[in-house]
Amino acid sequence: MGCQTATYESLLNQKFTLILYSLPIDPATLALVENYGREHQVPLISLHSAGFYSYFRIFLPGNFPIVDTHPDSTATTDLRLLTPWPELSNFATDLTKNIEDLEALEHGHIPYLLLLIHYLKKWKELHGEYPRSYKDKRAFRDLVAAGARTDTPEGGEENFDEAVAAVLKTVSPSSLPSHVREVFDYQPTDVRTTL
Repeated sequence: MGCQTATYESLLNQKFTLILYSLPIDPATLALVENYGREHQVPLISLHSAGFYSYFRIFLPGNFPIVDTHPDSTATTDLRLLTPWPELSNFATDLTKNIEDLEALEHGHIPYLLLLIHYLKKWKELHGEYPRSYKDKRAFRDLVAAGARTDTPEGGEENFDEAVAAVLKTVSPSSLPSHVREVFDYQPTDVRTTL
């Protein structure tokens, strides 16, 4: 048993983010694992199963954040169109600089995000600021829709339809959602929890 404990001690020289172990386990090995969990703030999960009977225990170190990895789809529509990064802004400018003179195929294949950036620049030149109110966003949507060509073989342009549909949910100032702000404002405490 002493040789096995030495092997486990050398194994625990590595960095772990979670330790899952099954019962029954040698008490000396269990003590090593529990000490490692306490010292390195690593969650421990123990499992024991015998036929239809099963048992599990979870030891969470003081603060163990649980993050929802599948957020609501409406929470991921912040495209930062009012403050695009320079490369995106330059790319949009290059693709839309002679938008009225483009051939039908090219005009109908400009990505809708670039169309929105192009028309947001036009709107700001005309009004001095980006559309903020619902009324302004509806007027902006009409401006984007007016840029679409209707004399194409398909009768319209899908990229402009996508841009018009995206105006209300994507043309807004960027801000941190309250639940994200809570993560940044969180002050950890050194409380250990066992479930």
